[in-house]
Amino acid sequence: MESKTVCNFIFFLSIQLFSFTGESRPYSIDGFNLVVVKPNSWTIYREEKTETTYQVSFGLPKIWSKTEGQEIENAVSVLALRDESLKSLSDAVKAEFARIEDILVSSEETASSFGKSFIIIPKIRGRAYKTRSTILFKNGVSYFIAFTATEGTFDLNLPKYLKFISALEFQE
Repeated sequence: MESKTVCNFIFFLSIQLFSFTGESRPYSIDGFNLVVVKPNSWTIYREEKTETTYQVSFGLPKIWSKTEGQEIENAVSVLALRDESLKSLSDAVKAEFARIEDILVSSEETASSFGKSFIIIPKIRGRAYKTRSTILFKNGVSYFIAFTATEGTFDLNLPKYLKFISALEFQE
């Protein structure tokens, strides 16, 4: 169970941030009424869709981390989930924290222009990461969007994630 939780957590938190120096294009989350703006410099690593879920992981261009002494590729993930048991933003938040409880070191709610956002420190395979997680609930769909980085790259790429989040577009 812990292995599955770790794998799911890595996936959900592993879509990398993009660079705004190049062009970008709309990226539609078909069937889940969401359009994101994906910079061309971001790599799509995983995309899966069922009737009730849509998951996509993006990789950001590698950046040098003085802290870790190496190039690091950060990630951004998007999960759209239709689950009849989740009826509100509060339900979605509770479900997310229940999902990651085995790897959660700490969490703190942070300001958000919509939904709920948290700074989360998970520990995966003995290594601590830093995640900015944004949880939204709209029209019966829960959206879990996360940026995961190392301590040395989090602040460098956080502005890209915040720009990504601010460009989300929900379709009716």
